[in-house]
Amino acid sequence: MKDQVLNIAILGGFGHIGSVLDEIQNDPYAKIAACVPVYEGEDITAVAAHRACGQAQRYSDYRRLLDAIRPDVAIIGTRLDLITDVAVDAARCGCHLICEKPIALSLDSLERLYQTVMEHKVNLTAMLSMKNKAAFRTARSIYHSGLLGRAVVLNIRKSYKWNGRPRWFGERRYYGDTLGWVGIHALSVIRFVTGAACIALAAAQANRHHPDYPDCQDQGVVLAELDDGAYATISIDLCRPSDAATWGDDWLRLVGAEAALQANASRRTCSVLKAGDADYDDMILESDGAIYREFLDTVRTQRMDIALCNESFRLTYECLAARQAAEQRQWVRLESKFE
Repeated sequence: MKDQVLNIAILGGFGHIGSVLDEIQNDPYAKIAACVPVYEGEDITAVAAHRACGQAQRYSDYRRLLDAIRPDVAIIGTRLDLITDVAVDAARCGCHLICEKPIALSLDSLERLYQTVMEHKVNLTAMLSMKNKAAFRTARSIYHSGLLGRAVVLNIRKSYKWNGRPRWFGERRYYGDTLGWVGIHALSVIRFVTGAACIALAAAQANRHHPDYPDCQDQGVVLAELDDGAYATISIDLCRPSDAATWGDDWLRLVGAEAALQANASRRTCSVLKAGDADYDDMILESDGAIYREFLDTVRTQRMDIALCNESFRLTYECLAARQAAEQRQWVRLESKFE
């Protein structure tokens, strides 16, 4: 039912929670009932001050919150090593889950969360906000129209500013790695635009410019073989100049057998180069998406969207395979998991 009121709890104060709240605050039947830090000392000031949280109760222990109000939906954004355990606890309470990415830092943790989600029949989505970008939504429609022909090569760039990284980013046990934190967005764009999944990966990442954060890589590359026969390259960095107009530089180039496309989410452009044209033609952009409001609508149907859940698990699995490839300096072939 579209008018079913959903009680929502916010667990943690880190990451893209604000972007989720900005979107769902326009849903008149979404009620932010409570918010809570996940670990001692976690700052949830910005979350609690959000306009959508005006009536939210504040708790000091997330397990007590889950027991007390049994929320319909849990929005989880906290230190990355804690995401899986918190999501497991919330799923066991019957909560549908909107989680910061990556949703796990190890394959064992990922499989444990998957089993819990499937057992309790709750929906889960990671915060894959690139799917909301008008440029990438336009690129998706153009690709599926057949104008480009079959995909041949994709190039994706993800460049972010360093500003304001928390200290725990410098410790692998808390942070994981940058291929997981940033690279998942690029892998998400590949899947969203073309529908393809990675079947083999080679990768490298390193920290060259931020020695005080030794385990936070500020540069990385991925070479991927896709299940539709195309290849993709990904470059990621945390070295975007601090005075740049936008926080990130998110760009896609997709070469098809018949035409080529470029989409820049930061500049809000999408253009196509066809046979017979001397240069790229700008396309009319679609509207931005609303993936979190769509998620709430899915929850209201009282059905489990297996494909939506599998997307977040598969992309996290691809990130873990990329980290393995970077560490082993060799290609890693992926298994048929989470499909």
